[in-house]
Amino acid sequence: MTKELSKDTRNNIVDLHQAGKPESAMGKQLGLKKSTVGAIIRKWKTYKTTDNLPRSGAPCKISPRGVKIITRTASKNPRTTRGDLVNDLLTENV
Repeated sequence: MTKELSKDTRNNIVDLHQAGKPESAMGKQLGLKKSTVGAIIRKWKTYKTTDNLPRSGAPCKISPRGVKIITRTASKNPRTTRGDLVNDLLTENV
């Protein structure tokens, strides 16, 4: 999971972009990757905002570790039942 940038940082990126500074220079100045800077600029050009937009879908019910356990169990034995997978998760305390 990635950490979201502060609103000040995102606004700073937009200000530097409007001043004509290249993405790579902005990234070096702010300690960010060029792709991160580019993503924020694209979002600003599309939506005219740097706010966090609502995300689609419901939050995950299973942790990333639980998903790995299920995937590993199902790949070892493809005929594993749903009940067996649930029991594996409960015994692992995920």
